[in-house]
Amino acid sequence: MSARTLEPHVLRTWVQVDPGAARGAVREAARDTDDGLRAAAAESAWALPEDEAGEALGRALTDEAAVVRRAAARALPRVASAAGLLARALVDREASVVAAACDAAAELKVPAVKARLEELLGAGDGFVVLAALQGLSALGAVDPVQAERALGHADPEVVKAALALFAERPGTAVAAIALLQHPRWDVRAAAARALEVAGTAAAVAALRHALAREQDAMARQIIAAAAARLGDL
Repeated sequence: MSARTLEPHVLRTWVQVDPGAARGAVREAARDTDDGLRAAAAESAWALPEDEAGEALGRALTDEAAVVRRAAARALPRVASAAGLLARALVDREASVVAAACDAAAELKVPAVKARLEELLGAGDGFVVLAALQGLSALGAVDPVQAERALGHADPEVVKAALALFAERPGTAVAAIALLQHPRWDVRAAAARALEVAGTAAAVAALRHALAREQDAMARQIIAAAAARLGDL
């Protein structure tokens, strides 16, 4: 089957069903003019022989299309010989590619990229900060200062992730008590879950007070459940 007659989803399926037979199509798709097909080829590079797969991902990370570079970054954990390409993906000019590389870093757990992940905690895009935080957490490399900054981040998604990732840390309970008054109900709910993990007397008292003033039905349900599990209700 020629790459010209392939759709990206067909290539992905073919590779899953019979990777050996699909190798020729993967190679051809990687040279196609269609961005989506080249992205599918990058995602499918693992089907190629190991050394060739690493080379294919290296080329894909230099592609002019961000969708192709992003696909290559996501594929890095599936190709052992490509782990060395992670550092390149983490400095891509496109934020979405960098975020995908952070996700790959969380899977690969490569200590050599720790410094770059720490730099990305100061990125302007919250989704990049979130991905970098998860990558550092996978390495067990988030220090108390970084955790505190994440808990106070302007992006609610980063805050929610930090509450979940660091719920067992002593300092998180203090931040979670304050976050029970956050404007967003989902952050208040995440704070309640973190306090349930903390399980301290201060956490119980804070949950009780939060329940008394909570107006959102979903948040109220989660706060009540957290308090109940701690034996308060």
